[in-house]
Amino acid sequence: MRTITNLNQIRSTDLRVEPSGPGTWLVYEPDDTLPPVPEPTPEELAAAAKAVAEEARTEAEAAAIMKDPKLLAIAKMTPTEVRAWVQTSVKDLAQTHDALATLAVAVSVLSRRAL
Repeated sequence: MRTITNLNQIRSTDLRVEPSGPGTWLVYEPDDTLPPVPEPTPEELAAAAKAVAEEARTEAEAAAIMKDPKLLAIAKMTPTEVRAWVQTSVKDLAQTHDALATLAVAVSVLSRRAL
């Protein structure tokens, strides 16, 4: 086992690298005995499962959204073109609801990916 201060010092034959302090890492070499990896706690497993499920749901929603012709059209527009589309296409309450729902879906997907 050796200590390094730069991750560029890792060799392809090294078995494992662990942080050991500020700016230092322990590197386990082929002849070293590796310490056991701790088992994840039930809370860690639940959090990981939740994260995987959320990612799958987000990806499924994104795939479905990419089939929506209105959202595809908006995605290809510049901000100026979107403003012009709203100005020319939204004339009554039903069209306003439809445009608002379309834009809300787009914002929802974008913000979920950003967060």
